[in-house]
Amino acid sequence: MSADVDVVCDVRYVAPDTQILTFVLGGLTENEHGQAEDAIQRLIQRELDRTVALLVDLGGETAEEEDDALVLYGRLPTGPRPDRVQFRTDRLSAVPAVLAGAEVTDLGNGLSALRW
Repeated sequence: MSADVDVVCDVRYVAPDTQILTFVLGGLTENEHGQAEDAIQRLIQRELDRTVALLVDLGGETAEEEDDALVLYGRLPTGPRPDRVQFRTDRLSAVPAVLAGAEVTDLGNGLSALRW
């Protein structure tokens, strides 16, 4: 990826030991978008023991508080849902409401993808 391409990361602290990282990938080409997603996946793998979930919301339609509720409290959004949701496989039992009606696919990398 070219050095003049901007990928913005917003870091929010929602508890003393919990951060939410939001990456803004708007305006990237398809190739740049793929490279950025690959880099984010590598970051997650490196920090998997401290990761709860990965949400991908391509259109930015899911409200921030809905994303927070999904990841932090296991509550499904009442409006639009993220395009992709991946939780740590070993934490799935902690989010039974999220699992209700979901198709779960173990990705084999410590994460499981959920689709409704």
